[in-house]
Amino acid sequence: MTLQLREKFTEDESILLTASVETIALEAGEDGGHRSEIQIMQGGTYEHPFHGMLLFDRTLFDRLAMNFSGNVVGRQLAMDSDHMWRQGAYGWFESVRAMGEMGEGVAFGAQLFATIRWTQKGVDAIQGEEYKYTSVEFSFNFKDQHGRLNGPTLLGAALTNRPFIAGMREVTLNAG
Repeated sequence: MTLQLREKFTEDESILLTASVETIALEAGEDGGHRSEIQIMQGGTYEHPFHGMLLFDRTLFDRLAMNFSGNVVGRQLAMDSDHMWRQGAYGWFESVRAMGEMGEGVAFGAQLFATIRWTQKGVDAIQGEEYKYTSVEFSFNFKDQHGRLNGPTLLGAALTNRPFIAGMREVTLNAG
């Protein structure tokens, strides 16, 4: 299992968290785009070689979802491949929601889901089994362009084949 350090900002601990994902549903919308709600993080305590013990609980997930809804980052979040954003988007985040037990420190059972609108490149990569998992990029205390600290904030995600969190299902697309 690996958790990669993306960047270290002055007052911001930005990290990449690789996790496998579970597809809940894939459907073609009225606009013809394929969407699926996928599990992008699950609760638990994880040991990281640089950050030490990390607790992912419902409180963290609620704050990530709230900052997503508030567009704290100031742009639509992309799902790319292997965190190589210059290769283009494989999907776009449309919504984020937390589920599971409430309360700080209550980790097990907590989950974070995202609705992704897949690009054709993303659909092809998943159907072709090029990628089976996802890696979430977030900051524990995101510093925006005005210097404000915003707390836990999603920055994007990537399709990958090296999950950090074990025990979650692979990305799959339903037929049709």
